[in-house]
Amino acid sequence: MNLEKLYLAYKKLNCTFDPFYQRDVSEFQQLVDAHSPLSRNKIQDMISILKQDEDSSKKYFVMDFLKLYKEEIPHELYEPVFDAGIRHRDPSFNRLFFIISKQMKGPQAFMEDIIKLIKGKDLYRKIKAIDSLYWNFHLYWSFAIEDEKSYEKYVRERAIGQEEEIYKILNILMREFQKSRNFLVSYMLATYLPKYVSRYPEEWQEEAQDIIAQIKKEGLPFYHKATKEEFQLLWKKALENEEIGSLFFDQLKWRKREANPESES
Repeated sequence: MNLEKLYLAYKKLNCTFDPFYQRDVSEFQQLVDAHSPLSRNKIQDMISILKQDEDSSKKYFVMDFLKLYKEEIPHELYEPVFDAGIRHRDPSFNRLFFIISKQMKGPQAFMEDIIKLIKGKDLYRKIKAIDSLYWNFHLYWSFAIEDEKSYEKYVRERAIGQEEEIYKILNILMREFQKSRNFLVSYMLATYLPKYVSRYPEEWQEEAQDIIAQIKKEGLPFYHKATKEEFQLLWKKALENEEIGSLFFDQLKWRKREANPESES
């Protein structure tokens, strides 16, 4: 059975996502076992599926298959799986790809690959990697965005012993914000930077005050969810500036070029 026929058999079982949601689908496990280890042709077909631009159910099929795969996942699948997760438009289901990526390379090496993209020159992948922190380092997200009451109640205790990891990411985002000359990149970074100076190590607090003041001055998101006015400002800048517009309209596909920001409800 080639990969296309295996995909059709998977669809008939109606078990999309089930391995990730912990529901036992023994028939699909049997299919995976029957087609293990993966042949060279199936590996190449999986790579072709993962490299496609559209977010298709075939990509979810590949992730579900690999989740139940009992053999060592072929190393040449790592980059396609990782990149498919970065490019995936759904900010919830991209974690399916990251689960497999971490499994293949280990959490630390995987996070280093995320950090490389955040520091990199490819602005589209930089933005997507920043956004991926929501799932890949959820403790940092909580540390950065919770109000003081929620932070004291839910986050502070969880962060004990993980300050080094948190501050590593915080420092990277601060440096990238200070270097950024692209409004959309700054916009994304602003959503992941704490707005409470007390969250920053004492030696960084003067810089933090400058960053927070810049976020306010430029009309960047002050909370984790942008206001209507903050988003419309970004949208208008995308209409005025082609570099921002290419990211906003064509790559991230946040809105259609012909849409009108003034009519956004």
